[in-house]
Amino acid sequence: MSALCYPLRGIQIDPVRLVADLQAVAQAPWARQDRYQPGTGHWKGLALYSVSGASEDLRCAGRPVVRRTPAGERCAYICDELLPQFRAPLLRVAFYRLEAGTTIGEHRDYGQNRSMGYVRVHVPVVTNDAVLMYVGGRPHRFLVGEAWYFDASCAHRVENNGGEDRIHLIVDLVPTRELAGLLRPVTLRDQARFLAHRITFYGQVASTFLRFARTAEGRARIRAKITQMRLPAA
Repeated sequence: MSALCYPLRGIQIDPVRLVADLQAVAQAPWARQDRYQPGTGHWKGLALYSVSGASEDLRCAGRPVVRRTPAGERCAYICDELLPQFRAPLLRVAFYRLEAGTTIGEHRDYGQNRSMGYVRVHVPVVTNDAVLMYVGGRPHRFLVGEAWYFDASCAHRVENNGGEDRIHLIVDLVPTRELAGLLRPVTLRDQARFLAHRITFYGQVASTFLRFARTAEGRARIRAKITQMRLPAA
């Protein structure tokens, strides 16, 4: 099985209580996620922990400054029993809904892998046999009752070819020694890939910074990002 994507052993999940938490917040307003495809309306999220403490804030923090949201307060099983099993600080926790018959195009989450301080875990809550997650070109089916790690900096895409919405709990975590015990060891091949990723990531950061710095709108976005990074821990 690929070292880029695999189920975690040692995480105990109660599917009934997991779904009960989802149902407790299902009617709350879900925020549209259009980071990769502007105007996307079929991919939405609801944060349980976020940078601002708001349920509609889907940003992933650069350091563990997240706060429990109103939606998170209604998900006691997830927040008090499931998440502590990872034994790592949180960077973001959110339900993500992909509507039936839709897809998320291939993309990479640059800057978000183990070498950059991020571990991403997917916990399926509602899914079907026609949902496929492609990571590094390989298809995977994530089943309810499992927690899956995958390297978000690799090319990935999702197809929901079924007749019901796919809903996953996405957990972004800071790597810790305890969390590493749940993950496969980093190989020399992984280290080479991480190095290539860092070079590409910092090159993109520099290019984006220079492009934004040339316009008033870009400079405002840079200032907003700096402000976000300086937010104090709750």
